[in-house]
Amino acid sequence: MLTMLLRKHPFWTSHRHFFREVGMSLVLALALCGTALGQQVSGTVTSEEGAPLQGVAIRVQGTSASTNTDASGRYTITAQSDGVLMVQFIGY
Repeated sequence: MLTMLLRKHPFWTSHRHFFREVGMSLVLALALCGTALGQQVSGTVTSEEGAPLQGVAIRVQGTSASTNTDASGRYTITAQSDGVLMVQFIGY
């Protein structure tokens, strides 16, 4: 009953296309934002001998996203699908 009343309401009938366009724009914006947020990237950094390296700095080039490897050489970072990971380790 309510939907029938709304369909005949002058505001709804004159603005129906506007609301449809706004709805589709919102869906498109949410879809694009989801891809812009990035994805979780994880891995392990090891030496040439295969030993895990602790304290290696991992960052996404061109962003402020960064992390360090743990005692097992593992890391997790959020990056876009076309992001470039920069790896830096200072050993002594």
